[in-house]
Amino acid sequence: MEPILSVDGLSVDYGRVRAVTDVTLSVGRGSIATMIGSNGAGKTTVLKAVVGLVKSQARSIRFDGQDIHGRETDRIVAAGIAVVPEGRRLFSHMTIRENLVLGAYLNADARQIHRKMEEVIAHFPVLGERMAMRASSLSGGQQQMLAVARALMSHPKLLILDEPSIGLAPVVVDKIMEIINVVNGKGVSILLVEQNANMALQVAQKAYVLQEGTVVLEGPAAELAKNDFVRSAYLGI
Repeated sequence: MEPILSVDGLSVDYGRVRAVTDVTLSVGRGSIATMIGSNGAGKTTVLKAVVGLVKSQARSIRFDGQDIHGRETDRIVAAGIAVVPEGRRLFSHMTIRENLVLGAYLNADARQIHRKMEEVIAHFPVLGERMAMRASSLSGGQQQMLAVARALMSHPKLLILDEPSIGLAPVVVDKIMEIINVVNGKGVSILLVEQNANMALQVAQKAYVLQEGTVVLEGPAAELAKNDFVRSAYLGI
């Protein structure tokens, strides 16, 4: 089966500085893949290139059987990709309900939006209890839940998560892992970008290690978790 996302030979320059060099990766349909690496390794740049937020060079970027390289970001999102950005980027002055509705801005059917909101709230009952409250009133972990829920409102085929565990307590990180597994269990493919390699390698099936904008290791996540270099550099073992 063709991967839902395949990136072949991706490079990105910021002016005269090359940030990403010849990155090739894929996300299997219905699976979880992860990119791990230290801060500044180029992980977020890869994500931005995939969804058209930065200019890039690539042999191809294919999503769900279509070449999306060079498309406008709104067309890529409409094709079925949703992104939960680093730092959550919520509309903090707006209510939880308003944030969720904005996640479905491409859908003009009010009944479909209502049904999707009910489904999302079933995953995140704490949000359902606070729909009229401002997003800024939520804890860090609850805000991350809202960011994921907002992305799911677009009914994505692929969910991209950029550093979802950053700044969260370990108990909340465990909850985020649980949410990732639940969402994936509903058939949504996931590309997870994380500095928390331990968490990422536990939840993913396939993994890529980025250093200085280049993929230096790839393979089944369970195998990379046993790799001596990965254990020393990223797992602190």
